[in-house]
Amino acid sequence: MEATPNYLFAPFAAERMLQVVPDACCIAILRNPIERAYSHYKYEYRRGGERYSFEDALAAEAERTDSDWARAELDSEFWSFALQHQSYMRRGLYAAHLAKWEAILPRNRLLVVEDQDIFQMPRSTLEKIQVFIGVTQQKNLCLSHKNKGVCQTKKPQFPRTLTQYFTDDGQALKARYGARFSWLLSELA
Repeated sequence: MEATPNYLFAPFAAERMLQVVPDACCIAILRNPIERAYSHYKYEYRRGGERYSFEDALAAEAERTDSDWARAELDSEFWSFALQHQSYMRRGLYAAHLAKWEAILPRNRLLVVEDQDIFQMPRSTLEKIQVFIGVTQQKNLCLSHKNKGVCQTKKPQFPRTLTQYFTDDGQALKARYGARFSWLLSELA
């Protein structure tokens, strides 16, 4: 097994993965895209890679990443600092990214799971994943949270423009997978 958030996002990841492992089964674990964007920002800010405020970083994202994204969609060898470290919103366009995977990978080899299912229903979600990948079910699996940031006591107020940014993609995700993602029932309803 192999995991990284870049696989869903990188334009040529699916093609490359299938060249190396033609029979691979893939699992996309989706997080509320607004919370994902903020978490990514906090990570970059803490490590010194981001100097802007969250709102300013969001406002600057298109200028920082659009030309690199256009190039990355055409050139399978291209990747950039901006795409890796400053693509807070674009990474959360899950329906758009999943569509690229679905165009290449048979639907029965792609499982889409919400991260909250893993945290709130770990046993049943892990059983579902084990069945999907065709392994003998292990009853004593343990999940540990990786890359967990410092918890805040109060959820920040996210800019309305951030919610608006994800609305169309959220509706496409809802149309394709149903309203089973908790954020589609709340912020992006």
